[in-house]
Amino acid sequence: MPGLDGPATLECLREGVLLPSVPVVFLTAKVGAADREQLRSLGAAGVLTKPFDPMTLPAELQEILRYANQVEKDWDVELPSGE
Repeated sequence: MPGLDGPATLECLREGVLLPSVPVVFLTAKVGAADREQLRSLGAAGVLTKPFDPMTLPAELQEILRYANQVEKDWDVELPSGE
């Protein structure tokens, strides 16, 4: 979304009727703990950092999504929507 950073984009996605529980994974060059925590507190399912290994990216992404789905099932709760 032009003119928006990652957190603002996630907030826009979470405000929509159809996307509040869709897992969102960020691929970012920001590696600081505060940046990662901000994205997670807004409801990101995961944060991957650049540079990344294209050979392991699919497995890392699959693991994040598997974990997010398992947490949702185990605790019978929806993941945070950032609201």
